[in-house]
Amino acid sequence: MVKKLLVIFVFVFVLSLSMINASTSSNITEQTAAECINESYSIMADMEKSGFNVIRINDSIKEAEAFYSSQKTLKEKNKEYDFSSVVSYCEEIKTIRESALVSKDELNALLRFYNDSVVPGMNTTEIDMTIITIKDEIDKERYEQVQSLVNSAYSLIITTKSSYTALNVFYKSTTRNLRTFLENNWKTLSILLALAIIFFLVYRIKILRWINENRLEKLKMRKKTIKEILMKTQKDYFQTGTISEGEYNIKTKKFSEMILDIDRQIPLLQENMVKLGWKPGKEDRE
Repeated sequence: MVKKLLVIFVFVFVLSLSMINASTSSNITEQTAAECINESYSIMADMEKSGFNVIRINDSIKEAEAFYSSQKTLKEKNKEYDFSSVVSYCEEIKTIRESALVSKDELNALLRFYNDSVVPGMNTTEIDMTIITIKDEIDKERYEQVQSLVNSAYSLIITTKSSYTALNVFYKSTTRNLRTFLENNWKTLSILLALAIIFFLVYRIKILRWINENRLEKLKMRKKTIKEILMKTQKDYFQTGTISEGEYNIKTKKFSEMILDIDRQIPLLQENMVKLGWKPGKEDRE
């Protein structure tokens, strides 16, 4: 008996819900649907005046009108109809308008924060690119993407400003410390600089001669190394046969050119060294 009563109760409950839903749907009259479409046209006109693109809203209105016409036709033919989806389109249009207005307000607030935060010298490239992206999303009516981009822009501004401030403080501190050091030690530094100049003038010839001698020694060592590699190449070709004739010709030609180039550099370097008082030894005259 209890089970039968429970089944009857569930049946009555489900039937009541169905009747409530049917009543709710029937509350959306043809007039209500027509009024919401007219309201949507007013919303679109207001948004155009405010400078928004309205392609997305216009598409929704067209879909609402198409559905409205189909349901009106069904009504005229005494068939089952339902204008509730028309209202759904109208509610979507209201949501788009709200998102558009919020996005524009957020962008304006971001730009004020940007102008108050940015100082000359800051690298704002990444921030500027993000702001351009936000404007592009608004122009393309993708308002759902704006919030996250705005948050990213705020973070970038704060991070960039902090980094710039820290770097600027470091630069000023370093400059101030260097200026203080120079002011306190200019006499000592002047003496050291004068001594360095005198030392260079006195030992200039010896310093230049030493530099040139090192260059000459390096050229000789390089020439010796290349000759050893050339001899090994000849051995690999004539004795062991580990390289081809083509490879042998290429290598020997290249090594010969390198030796010839060194032989051109050495006399010029020795000539400069002679002017500095250098006297070639027996090995250098050979």
